[in-house]
Amino acid sequence: MNRAGRFDRAYEIPLPDEALRLQYLRQRGFTVFAGEEGTIEAARLTDTFSLAQLGELYVSVALEWHQNGQTDIVKVIQSMRGELDKSHKHTWLAQPGKGRAGFY
Repeated sequence: MNRAGRFDRAYEIPLPDEALRLQYLRQRGFTVFAGEEGTIEAARLTDTFSLAQLGELYVSVALEWHQNGQTDIVKVIQSMRGELDKSHKHTWLAQPGKGRAGFY
C-alpha cells in the first residue's frame, strides 16, 4: 500500500565508533558529570551503544548526579548494557510457568 508520509526506503545507520561517541558525549556536556577522563572512559565502554542509547546514558547520569551529587558512570553503563543484553538474548519473552511476559 502506498500512502503519503510512509517510509519507502530502508537505511542502515551503523553504530558510532569510539571517536564519534566521545564527540557526542562532549557536545552533550557529559564532562560536567564525569570530567574529561570519565567521558573518555564512557566512550570506550559504550562500544555497542547507538546515539539514542548514548542520549539515554546522558540523561541517566545527569539525573543520578542531580539527586546524589555524584554518579558511578561504570555502574550506569553496566546496568544499561544488562538491559541491552536481555533484548539481544530474547530473555524478555514470557517466563515459563509465571504466565506473564516482559523483561525479568
